[in-house]
Amino acid sequence: MFTLQCKKCSHTNWIEQPLKPDGQPLQDWFCKKCDNKLFSVSFKDPIHPDTVPIQCSKCKKDLYCKFNTDDKSSTQTSWSCNACKTTAAKLKIERKIVLKTSSPSRVSNPQDTKKLPANKMANDAIQIFLSKYWRLIGLVAIVALIWVSISDNTSTNYPRKTAPVASATKTQNVYRGTQVAKSEFYKYSKSQRRRIQLFLKNNFGYKSTIDGLWGPQTANSFLRAANRYARGKSLKPTSNVKSIFNVALSNQKSAPLPKQRAQTPSSVQNNLGLTNQQYSTYRFLYNTCPIAGSPEAFSRCVRNAFCQAKMGRNCEPEKTETTCYLHRGLGSLPDRLVCN
Repeated sequence: MFTLQCKKCSHTNWIEQPLKPDGQPLQDWFCKKCDNKLFSVSFKDPIHPDTVPIQCSKCKKDLYCKFNTDDKSSTQTSWSCNACKTTAAKLKIERKIVLKTSSPSRVSNPQDTKKLPANKMANDAIQIFLSKYWRLIGLVAIVALIWVSISDNTSTNYPRKTAPVASATKTQNVYRGTQVAKSEFYKYSKSQRRRIQLFLKNNFGYKSTIDGLWGPQTANSFLRAANRYARGKSLKPTSNVKSIFNVALSNQKSAPLPKQRAQTPSSVQNNLGLTNQQYSTYRFLYNTCPIAGSPEAFSRCVRNAFCQAKMGRNCEPEKTETTCYLHRGLGSLPDRLVCN
């Protein structure tokens, strides 16, 4: 193993691929950056005409590398420069290992069978059987597989188990590539997000509710919009994602307000914390409040209605100070105390 600099891109390559003298006329080594041929080793004599020489690192002279294929024992080889005797290349040798297999011979002499071990005789019998009836064995295996598949499809005793991974994989494929779009989507206000969803619903097949939340339907319709307004562009830069949202906001000026559920008497009663009798009293006093008056008087009347139903008194007394006067009785009449 050694290092060699490419003449084309000046990239320093670490040569670690071994030499493989397996019958080919020559072997090449290429640059890992520009795929330029660095040098070659010829296995023929004379040297192959397509052999690329290696340059000596010291004297800068070209050296043609040749390997003798008759050498079957070496595990490593090297080439030295003829001028300065510097080692220009050093490689490991990797040879193919050929295993010699012998076919089982039939026993012609019955007396020789007594000398063979029992396990070897059994293995020979199995090999002879498989080599003779392999077509029949394969046909039986195919028929068995078909029967098992048909019995699984037609069986009613046990329901087939379906893998729930398909929906998760489909959702992951929808969300793939929309992480930046999701983060940019939530930077807008809720009304703007609802306008974007309404634009996707009118133009790109958004079928879910207009709630201003990012989901699979929003991601899928956003990818359709990106295919039109940002074709061929990456969705990782925030500028490309914002341009799509700006198109949606410019084309969709407003969005309908979300429908609010009307409060039922039971929900109002639960919010106020009143019993059934207290709530009926509150409703009676609430209906007596003057609507035509000032808003302050109406709100004060509603508060007093709640306090009368809950505690049996007004929330705030109308007069915080009380002035009392003593009137002397005339003649035999008693005195009177009058408070304002």
